[in-house]
Amino acid sequence: MARRVAAAIAYGEPRDATFLVTGGAVAAATPEAEVMAALLRAAGIADARIIEEPYARNTLESVRRCMPLVSTVRRVVLCSDDFHLPRCRWLFALAGVRAASVPARPQHHRLWPMVREALAIPVDTVCWLFGR
Repeated sequence: MARRVAAAIAYGEPRDATFLVTGGAVAAATPEAEVMAALLRAAGIADARIIEEPYARNTLESVRRCMPLVSTVRRVVLCSDDFHLPRCRWLFALAGVRAASVPARPQHHRLWPMVREALAIPVDTVCWLFGR
């Protein structure tokens, strides 16, 4: 998570970007959005530039919950693991939002996360189309 936040800061801080962090409490008691917001604050990003969405428990839900938050912005730039970005961009496209992306590259690529992403794209597409 720290690596992804660092990549977002490297891209967004010089552009005076607003940072939208999303993610509920999935693998820990603290929502992922809260942890990422704390990392942004520790790096000197002002609270006024941070928006938290602390309830989503997966990527599809994150996109759905973020749509009202990005409806008035000019440009959306996603930052996540490089293998996860194609699914993120696709889900935003299904929602009618063109998004650029900034990859956070893991030190080591493992096979399972890439397989999971390949399987999740059609599953999330069907869920999106049928409102699940």
